[in-house]
Amino acid sequence: TWYLVAVADDGGEVAETQETNNTRVATIYIGPDLLAASVTAPFTVTAGTLMTVTDSVRNIGADVSAASTTRFYLSLNGTLDATDILLDGERAVAAIAVNGISTGSTTMMIPAGLSGRYNLLAIADALGVVAESSETNNVSLRSITINP
Repeated sequence: TWYLVAVADDGGEVAETQETNNTRVATIYIGPDLLAASVTAPFTVTAGTLMTVTDSVRNIGADVSAASTTRFYLSLNGTLDATDILLDGERAVAAIAVNGISTGSTTMMIPAGLSGRYNLLAIADALGVVAESSETNNVSLRSITINP
């Protein structure tokens, strides 16, 4: 994130009745910004079986993104943290043009011994290789139920 600052009468050459209103600031986003646009999966899965997940990553930034990786986690609270379970599948995402989208499917094993309601998290740029204008929009989630 960068800021464009415009200053009228920057040299102070004009005597004004108000000297404190000469500055305006605009926020400018430079570089790519990967958005975890969507994640789809079955509503119900069985522990110890394979599940196929489809996700989409969109580049909403102002520049082409480098290649990245999307990873998938099971979370009880919907927020990526140290208690979440990293699933064994990940998706390689090629470079994405400005306003471009990458969609793909990944098959992964649901760990044995789990049951209950979880949030499946799809994390765009999970390895943090793309310097983005915003790092806060890389998570998409889907609620699933895991049967024993």
